[in-house]
Amino acid sequence: MATFRHHLKNGMTVIVREDRRNPVAAFFMFYRVGARFERPGATGVTHWVEHMMFKGTPRFPRGTLDRLVSTNGGVWNGFTTEDLTAFFETLPADCVELGLEVEADRMVNCLFGPAEVAAERGVILAEREGAENDPIFWLDEAVTAAAFRVHPYRLGVIGAREDLVALTRDELFAYYQRHYVPENAVAVLVGDIDIGWAAALLDKHFEAIPGGPGDRPEPPSEPRQDGERRLTVGRPGPTNYVLFAYHTPPAGHPRTAALLVLDAVMSGGKSPLGWGGRTMGRSSRLYRALIQARLATTVSTRIGLTADPGLLTILATARAGVGAAALERVIAVEVDRLMAEEISAAELDRAKKQVRAQLAYSAEGVEQQAMSLGLTEVLSCPSLADELPELVLGVTAAEVRAAAGEFLGPDNRTVGRFVPDAEGRGEGTLGQAAASRGRAHRVKAGGAFFFRTPGAGGRTLGPRLPGPGTSLPGPETIARRRLANGVTALAVTRPGLELAVTRATLTMAYPDEAEARAGFRALAAEGALHGNTRRSFERQNEETDALGLSLSASSDPDTITLSTASLGEDFSKALSLLTDAVLAPTFPEAEVDKLKGQFLTRLSEGEADSRRLAARLFHETAYPAGHPYRYPALGHPSDVGRAEAVALRRFYRARLVPDRLILAAVGGLDREAMLDALGEAFGRFTPPDAPAPMTAAPAIGRPDRPAVVHRHLAGKSQTEILLGLPTISRSDTDYHPFVLADLIVGRLGLGGRLGDDLRDRRGLAYRVGSSFAPRLGPAPWSVSAGVSPSSVGAAVITIVGHLRRLVSEPVGPDELDTAVGYLTGVLPLSIETAEGLAKALVEMELYQLDPDYLQLIPSTYAGITADQVLAAVQRHLDPDRHILVVAGPADDV
Repeated sequence: MATFRHHLKNGMTVIVREDRRNPVAAFFMFYRVGARFERPGATGVTHWVEHMMFKGTPRFPRGTLDRLVSTNGGVWNGFTTEDLTAFFETLPADCVELGLEVEADRMVNCLFGPAEVAAERGVILAEREGAENDPIFWLDEAVTAAAFRVHPYRLGVIGAREDLVALTRDELFAYYQRHYVPENAVAVLVGDIDIGWAAALLDKHFEAIPGGPGDRPEPPSEPRQDGERRLTVGRPGPTNYVLFAYHTPPAGHPRTAALLVLDAVMSGGKSPLGWGGRTMGRSSRLYRALIQARLATTVSTRIGLTADPGLLTILATARAGVGAAALERVIAVEVDRLMAEEISAAELDRAKKQVRAQLAYSAEGVEQQAMSLGLTEVLSCPSLADELPELVLGVTAAEVRAAAGEFLGPDNRTVGRFVPDAEGRGEGTLGQAAASRGRAHRVKAGGAFFFRTPGAGGRTLGPRLPGPGTSLPGPETIARRRLANGVTALAVTRPGLELAVTRATLTMAYPDEAEARAGFRALAAEGALHGNTRRSFERQNEETDALGLSLSASSDPDTITLSTASLGEDFSKALSLLTDAVLAPTFPEAEVDKLKGQFLTRLSEGEADSRRLAARLFHETAYPAGHPYRYPALGHPSDVGRAEAVALRRFYRARLVPDRLILAAVGGLDREAMLDALGEAFGRFTPPDAPAPMTAAPAIGRPDRPAVVHRHLAGKSQTEILLGLPTISRSDTDYHPFVLADLIVGRLGLGGRLGDDLRDRRGLAYRVGSSFAPRLGPAPWSVSAGVSPSSVGAAVITIVGHLRRLVSEPVGPDELDTAVGYLTGVLPLSIETAEGLAKALVEMELYQLDPDYLQLIPSTYAGITADQVLAAVQRHLDPDRHILVVAGPADDV
């Protein structure tokens, strides 16, 4: 793919890359300003300025841009890291100039109105409170603050609470004027565009913006660490966590590739570029030493690319009953091994293949490509975006050991333990007050997303409605075959795609979740990956990691799905692994016992997580006993504890019915060849002797009046609100009008009408929005919000008020146009990746949709009226019979 780099006269860098595979484009504006330029007393200012740059300009008052982007079928957002701030718009390619208009305008014309600053202060404080609900937040913040004594990386991105309370409008505006200038900016445009046209467009919109000094003060260098640092965080929490942190060199350092391979050896390959990637690493050293040894439920390592020396981290979650000291000892032993001896040739090859595969996965979409090009440019290592795969290929075992010896010594590490403490105190611990100046999440996303209240602007507003069939898969491109045994197989060819994704989805029988076996779906899905008649779990892990292949499982109330993602060259091997996992899992007792232990720990974490707890309580209130939607995905501790391998085998085999299995493959290979391979792999198996019956689920009802469930959680800063009802299935004739209503009230933008009111106008919440996903049965519809305990009452009244408005008056024509334009234009974005398209193919078959369904979406939504939307919500949403769950530090409404 051709790439163009250029510097405008005002100092701005522009990068353009053609990718003609899909009719979409992504425009990113990166600024070389992040938390590394901040100082104590003004922490969080960069992140706050990012939020304010979504608040409007004289040309585009607040909300206008949200509607413009949505109406044109796009998405937009922004994020802040220690090193940079970025904004992006991903749109249909013929609308991408809108992104350039947006960024050119707000580079110089953002308003920072006092009332907007005041409202956003509440939003950002709510964002911090939401992060504080996670025990790992406190541990990460404290470890980073201890690891860095001088460098601003110690301060975090979101900022300390006292600074967020004290920062003024004038300080924010001065920071914006000083840093957000062409000299500090990198514009990246990737997609289905012509390079010459794109370069001229960038000149048109940005060349005339006056240059500036590009204030980038160099932060102080962090002195070399000269001894291990240790700390303990004692707070209420579900289990023990351990976090190791080692100082590592900046992006572009000669050791970067070796460190990525080292990271893969420890816990599996990852890509430091873009947002893509797949799950792998079950043959890694830490997975074997901690998870397979029944000491931990999760373990991960991370190397971030940073402008200055950063951190390599190792984070482990202790299995229930395992102490932090046990995890720490094992991690230290594995790190010492990496320093003491070279890894084997086989291990080296596995690690390199994983990293190279992850880099390919993370470069699949235009957003990911733009992200990697801009990130490496800002971090002063632009060649890394394209050269990293070859650099990884050239890494030797000696270089991996040398990197371990240079950076993983005990004098260079900081070790933190999170130890559950009901009082949040303890001798030698770091409690909440002491940790409050530490570090927030490494990347904080903020700003707007899609839509807020309409306003006047400088561009014509109206729905963008391409004709049926515009660049969308349909009968001409989707190959479908019904195998002799009843299995349905679908395939689509994506020319030039280096990847291949295959999904195998089993439809569940409705009695599949009952009180005595809640969690069996999830146990069966994950258990199917833990060994089969041809491969043990260990052998399977070695094969998948050697191929850089992801073999994963998921489940929902209606289905179990196993899937693979691989490089196209490995499609046949990936399909073999998937076939054995789907058709011949053995559910070994030892592996089932390990899974049960992991589930029990995850359940404990869920009970201490306000969002997951609220969701469980909502479903238990909304659905009757015996209904599969009632029970938590991971089950109840008592059910999981009693589950036996033999019962799990019977459960799965009774549901392995050919005519309930849907296969979908998407890749650069010929579609008929992929169908032939699917038919050869899955065309011969037969139904079980006693298949699980497909019977009707129990009928659902609604409360006669609002049902309110309260749950108090110790040690939380924020309260979770969840309000909703069970509604309709995917097959209901009201489905499409209901989707439009859901978008308008709670999903366009940072929560549609609700986000505009609760977040933008009142500043009560950082996160608010509605949720509605297609289901075979009556799907739940709900609104969730994280708010301060003192704001619970006001938030609930506001949510119910918007629900009353939704069922009492038609949505406005502008709102309807925006929702229709969004659903029409965003469709190509949702199926741009092989994973997205494969999922769409399965859903089309699962819900018995016509082969041209995707092509007809524009006309389907364009034909819906405001009266139809109103009638749909009046039939299915009742403000006076809702279910409300409140979980957090306060439980009074």
